[in-house]
Amino acid sequence: TILPTSRPLARACVSPLARLLSRTAAPPVPSAPLPIAPRRPSSASSSPSPSPSPPAASYPRNVTAAAAAAAASSTAAAHSSADATAHASSSMSSSSSFSDRDSDAGSIATNVTCLNGFVTIVVFGASGDLSHRKIFPALFALMQQGMLGSCYQVVGYARSAMNIEDFRAKMVSKIPVKTPEERKQLEEFTQRLHYVSGQYDRAEDLQSLDRYLRDTEPVDLSVNRLCYLSLPPSVFMDITMLIGENMRSS
Repeated sequence: TILPTSRPLARACVSPLARLLSRTAAPPVPSAPLPIAPRRPSSASSSPSPSPSPPAASYPRNVTAAAAAAAASSTAAAHSSADATAHASSSMSSSSSFSDRDSDAGSIATNVTCLNGFVTIVVFGASGDLSHRKIFPALFALMQQGMLGSCYQVVGYARSAMNIEDFRAKMVSKIPVKTPEERKQLEEFTQRLHYVSGQYDRAEDLQSLDRYLRDTEPVDLSVNRLCYLSLPPSVFMDITMLIGENMRSS
C-alpha cells in the first residue's frame, strides 16, 4: 500500500479504510494498552527536560568542558612561552646585528665564525650589460637577506681593461638605495667586489686569476669557489676546461 505523505490526504485515505476493517474484522482481544508518550509543550525545545539526565549523557559533557578548559590554559601557557622565546631570540639577534655593524666595512667580520668556510663567487663576463643590470643587483639582494653570509667575496673576470674602482662603480650603479641602512650595506658589499681582466681561452690568464684569488682568500679556512658564466655559449667548452685545469680551490 502506498500512502501519500500529505497529512490531510493521508487521513482522508486511512479513515474509510479503518471503518471498513472495523466492520469485517473479529472483535478485538482485550490487551494492555500501549504506552503513549505525552506530547511535549512547544517550550520544551528551549527549556531543559524535567526528567534527570542519565549519567552517561552528562558525564561526557563535564569531561569535554574540563578538557576544553585544560586545553585553553595549556594553549595560553604555550603562547606565553612562545612569546618569551621570541623576545629572547629577538634580543640575541639584535645583539649579534649590532656586533656585526661594529666591524669594519669591506673586511671579513672577525666576530663571525665561518662554519662553512669561505666562498668566492667568480662572475665570468662581468663587464657585460647583464652583470651590472641583473647579476650584481641580485647578489646584493641575497646579501641583504643574509643568504651570502659574512665570509665571501665576488670577483669579476672579463676581457675589458678596467681597474677595481671603475668596476665597483659600474656594478653598483643600477642598485637603488633608499635608506641610510641600505647605503651602509651597499658600501660593505662594494668593498667585497674585485676585478681581474684576461682572455677566456688562455691558460696563463686563468692561472693569473687563480693566483689573485689565493692572495685574497683566507689561508686558515676551507675555500669554495662558485663560477658563473655570463658568456656566449660558443666559449663555454674552452672556459670550462680551463677552469677545471687551473682554478681548483684548496
